[in-house]
Amino acid sequence: MKHIKSLREYIDALKALGELQEVDKEVDWNLEIAAITRRCYETGAPAALFNTIKGAEKGFRVLGAPAGISRQPGLYLSRVAVSLGLDPGVGGQEIIHALADARTRKGIPPKRIETGPCKENIALGADVDLFRFPTPLMHEGDGGRYFNTLGAIVVQSPDKKWTNWSIARIMIVDKNRMTGIVHPLQHVGTIHKMWNDIGKPTPFALVQGCEPFLPFVCGMPLPAFVSEGDYAGAYFGAPIEVVKCETSDLEVPATAEMVIEGTLSNTEMASEGPMGEYAGYMWSGPGIPQPVYNVSAITFRNQAILPITIAGGPVDEDHTAWGLPLAAEALTQLREHGVPATLAWVPLESAIHWLVVTMPRSWRKQLNCTAEQLCQKIGSILFEAKCGLQVPKILVLNDDIDPTDLQQLVWAFATRCHPRTGEIHFGNEIISPLVAFLKTSEKHTGISTKVIYNCLPPDEWGDNLPKRSSFTGSFPQELQERVLANWKAYGFTRP
Repeated sequence: MKHIKSLREYIDALKALGELQEVDKEVDWNLEIAAITRRCYETGAPAALFNTIKGAEKGFRVLGAPAGISRQPGLYLSRVAVSLGLDPGVGGQEIIHALADARTRKGIPPKRIETGPCKENIALGADVDLFRFPTPLMHEGDGGRYFNTLGAIVVQSPDKKWTNWSIARIMIVDKNRMTGIVHPLQHVGTIHKMWNDIGKPTPFALVQGCEPFLPFVCGMPLPAFVSEGDYAGAYFGAPIEVVKCETSDLEVPATAEMVIEGTLSNTEMASEGPMGEYAGYMWSGPGIPQPVYNVSAITFRNQAILPITIAGGPVDEDHTAWGLPLAAEALTQLREHGVPATLAWVPLESAIHWLVVTMPRSWRKQLNCTAEQLCQKIGSILFEAKCGLQVPKILVLNDDIDPTDLQQLVWAFATRCHPRTGEIHFGNEIISPLVAFLKTSEKHTGISTKVIYNCLPPDEWGDNLPKRSSFTGSFPQELQERVLANWKAYGFTRP
């Protein structure tokens, strides 16, 4: 496993893979950067490093689509894999298992060092100006320029026992104020309430351009009081190096490109949104009042780079850096509750509206229950966990299906889910208001119906599954091997 410790080292790795396109032509922060980045997602083009931005100070840069997908053969998830220290050619199953396995190891807290690259430039008080940076306008109709779409928000409980790193969108209000979603069901909202309860604003640090693994950590729905920095240390087997902030006791990754410091107000609100969403829609209407982030300090590297994601229809970092860690945490929760799941997977194309759980053929013997009882158990575990707040639909399958293969998944869902007995509904469940299909009343209450799709074979079949009509299922192993060995000899040029 290779631990890439800075965004710049990551950029070099992408360049070596052919997964980076430097854009030297001048581009406009007003929609043009976003349009180019959005097209990168939708075509599988390389990540875009914008070197010359209209109206921006010379040297400031923007990196778009850093963890998008690739159209290069064999490198579909290469940017995700490299971010996680894995071989660029690994697939979804290896990624999920790497993330889930680290959850079974003891956390390693971050290590404070004296200083780091993020301290090369320091602006305090009246010198703070968020408009120095080339923050793009991301969608036509957005309520403002979103400075944070891929950075880590660092907050700490008042007793200092819990430090949380998370991602949530944050919009610029003026030169020293921002606002963004601070939802009570998210841990930044939980900690903000702790500070509210003692009548004080919440100290925060917003970290931009940290090492590439950290957005995946911040997107992982870990349980309360589990610190993301400790998990990151466990993943790599070594602590993340951090430095102390200028205006608070918070600590931030030392190699960050930018660090924005200040307090999240317990009294002041500002209008936030609308914004084009991860589900692929832009909802019209006025912004919603959200707490204000008052900025007291900015530190940044020379020629600082702002990484961004342009939220929209799949696949972008909302689906890779959020969806994949969510699946790994779901797998962890199921196993901790005695369900011997072999994999959990969020199909990237589902915009985090589906979660797939696969079970071994022997699950009936292990659990001594029916398929419906198993689905009820899975729903009761995941819909009560933080990782299940976002996902309204769960598919349960045998693991003869690889859920990371969309072709197999669609076939299995179509042919294995009975239209009458295959849907198990869970009413009055807490749900994220960002789920696309919710009624207005459901968005306000945060309560809706969720569903488990039972794609397991009927109980009367026992462990017997029908033989699949496929290359691997319909022909002797010896013949399969001979066909593969002679594939090029037959005249085929692609595998």
